Amino acid sequence: MPTSFTYRHRSYVHFDLPLNHSAAEALVTSAVRVAQHAFLPFIFSVVETQKIGPLESGGYSLKPPKRRVIAYAGHADSHIFAHYSDILSERYEAALAHRGLHQCVTAFRKLSGRSNVHHAKEVFEFIESRPTCSALAMDVSDFFGNLDHTLLKQAWSNSLGVQRLPSDHFAVFKAITRYCQIERDALFDAVHIPKHNPRSLGPHRLPLLDRSGNFTVEDNPNRLCPPHRFREWVRKKGLLQINTSSKGIPQGSPISAVLANIYMLEMDAALNAFASSHGGLYRRYCDDILMVMPSDELRDDAEREVMSWMAQLRLQVNPAKTDRISFAAQRPISGEPLQYLGFTFDGKHRRLRPSSLARFYQRMRAGIRHALQQRAKADESSGAETPSPLKRKLLYRRYSYLGPLLGKTKEERRNFLSYAYRAARIMGDPGIKKQVKNHWRKLQAEIEAATS
Repeated sequence: MPTSFTYRHRSYVHFDLPLNHSAAEALVTSAVRVAQHAFLPFIFSVVETQKIGPLESGGYSLKPPKRRVIAYAGHADSHIFAHYSDILSERYEAALAHRGLHQCVTAFRKLSGRSNVHHAKEVFEFIESRPTCSALAMDVSDFFGNLDHTLLKQAWSNSLGVQRLPSDHFAVFKAITRYCQIERDALFDAVHIPKHNPRSLGPHRLPLLDRSGNFTVEDNPNRLCPPHRFREWVRKKGLLQINTSSKGIPQGSPISAVLANIYMLEMDAALNAFASSHGGLYRRYCDDILMVMPSDELRDDAEREVMSWMAQLRLQVNPAKTDRISFAAQRPISGEPLQYLGFTFDGKHRRLRPSSLARFYQRMRAGIRHALQQRAKADESSGAETPSPLKRKLLYRRYSYLGPLLGKTKEERRNFLSYAYRAARIMGDPGIKKQVKNHWRKLQAEIEAATS
């Protein structure tokens, strides 16, 4: 039975125009049209996440930021990628059910409302139920950037149960592996629109250069430039980057997540079988691998199994992010706790990871500084002689327990504090709430220090 089409509205600015429901469905459900489709370049940007680590003397230090390349596809391309992701996801879920792996892979799947809090709690309860055990946590280096194309193509074919990919699937495979991309800021410079607010000139009124080099304004809703200007401004300037290597797919496309999962399917099955045969537990969340075994010796055996599979899949483990935690009969353990999905566990206490708390307070301070900058701009525009009152409602919504009360939408009612309270409830550990009990005092102190 063919996979049903799900329309996903997209309104971002790209090289092509958004498609309505009927146009998108007509495109993606036609194997002939998909096989002949000319895919556009991805637009990518580099997202930096500030890493924070504990100091032996107490407190925290800033580590080098983690850089991730996030790419987004054209409107038509995204509909194709999303539909073929749905096709592969159906087959992937069937394969997980058939192999008894439904609980093992927890990233990029719909799991009946279960979140990372539930997944972490399950692992912690498994450890608590064992008199002694040993955990192995490993991280795959540059996961999406190192997926081998030959192995990915084979996994894709296996998922469909075919020896050779059909022409439409092969076209999608080529588009996601031999992809072309352009850096967002360089692109916006080339087409002369603001980097930080591309819609500031109006979604239908983007400035363009005519063939004589003069600025004109053309009606192009949600479109960066027409094809002839793409050739002049982008292709001729050498801004396009083509992936000519034999590995890597863009992170952020609608199909990347399921491809990463099917790529790891055989490893997931083998490691889960190994763990289960020895009374252990296996879990994988994207590039994070966790195995809990009855003893240190079996944990070491499990690590060798992981490394063997890494070699087969042509991937590498980051040794700096490999943790081996022994849980003896005496709990809590005295050494470093297990870190998993944003939580720590010492065999008894379930807590938010300290670095997550540090990042929250770092964002809070940055939010206060931004609010002060916005106030200064408003006062300058209005010609106010004295500073106007600081608008605290947004700060309270984002950085205090009042967030769920002040937010108008479901997204606005969620903040780090609401997450912490929810985690404390699900985990059944009030110590998590104690970790954030002083947030209001800290927020007020930061505001007073910044405004004094």
